[in-house]
Amino acid sequence: MNYTKLGKRIREARFRKHLTQNELAELINYSEKHVGNVETAKTKPSLEFVVKVANVLEVSLDDLLFDSLDNKEYLKRPEYKKLLEDYTPEKLNQLIKVADRIADIVKF
Repeated sequence: MNYTKLGKRIREARFRKHLTQNELAELINYSEKHVGNVETAKTKPSLEFVVKVANVLEVSLDDLLFDSLDNKEYLKRPEYKKLLEDYTPEKLNQLIKVADRIADIVKF
């Protein structure tokens, strides 16, 4: 796990949402110090922390953990990248729900 890059991705996503460390900390019910320590890789975050951050910042776990994924080639495909860049978080959630329904029907 690359905790330095995870912290950097959390910080970047937080900036995009125009949140301070303290505001994010309040939203996820952690201390500002803990958020800062995760962003600087001084603390290894729990899965619960990462999921809460992803939900509040409206990013996927792939977005936050990308640098630690072994099989990330599918994320680099131009057609997927373009699709993801053009979708709002709400549209991405709808797309995921549709994909989940299709997977249930097809039984992958």
